[in-house]
Amino acid sequence: QSSKMGSKFSFAMAFAYGLGLKGCLISLPICVVLLLPPLLFGKILQVTFGDNAAAGFYKFLLKILPWGPRKMKSSSVVKFADEFKLPDGRHLPEKFRGAYWMQGNPQPDDLVCLHTGTWDAKERHLKLYITGDDCWTWHDNAEGWKKAYMTAAVCLSYNFYFDEKLEHARIYPDLLFSTRLPLNLIADFNMHYLGEGHWDRETVPKGNGEVGHYYLRRLINPGGSVNEKVKFELMSAAADKKDTACFTNQIYGSNS
Repeated sequence: QSSKMGSKFSFAMAFAYGLGLKGCLISLPICVVLLLPPLLFGKILQVTFGDNAAAGFYKFLLKILPWGPRKMKSSSVVKFADEFKLPDGRHLPEKFRGAYWMQGNPQPDDLVCLHTGTWDAKERHLKLYITGDDCWTWHDNAEGWKKAYMTAAVCLSYNFYFDEKLEHARIYPDLLFSTRLPLNLIADFNMHYLGEGHWDRETVPKGNGEVGHYYLRRLINPGGSVNEKVKFELMSAAADKKDTACFTNQIYGSNS
């Protein structure tokens, strides 16, 4: 009887570990403590005193977070395109290099650079820590600072696993202690190469939900030059009020 119980327990633990639940038992309570009280207090500040008070609160939390970005910069999208200095990306395949505008992204973040990620060529695995220096930008407002704090507090990282041609990838998010979130039970997160350095970021819900898309448009080329066509489309989208990126300053971690 004990042997059967032991095998059942081992199977249950292996199954839970495969789903990422074993690590979640450790990391999720810590994440709740790091997120829930600040989010509640930030909401009270926002309702009582306005967006600037909430933004200042999250900015303060991000500054004192021991593992947060060393420094946060603020820049408009235009200045980002013209002045951003790409980190060394020679360890990455050319398809991943440069900086991208996340066109159609519904979240308060607009630009991403993959150069700060680690690349395992054998496994075709790119690991990207979202709050790493010169990696990811958020809107310079209450929602953007809140999202920046949340991602830093839980050490959010994305794992991209590519096919042999480096044209399709599955994406898996990790939290503290490299805990794999079992979000693939809810949806599949994919990227598909469209050519000329551009990517389709696809979310496929389980069941009959509508497939979501936004697009990674290469705004800064691997050599550091601005892709004027994409910059023009970014400015046009803002002028037509189809995208708020150009109306909102961007914040991002930086060591300079």
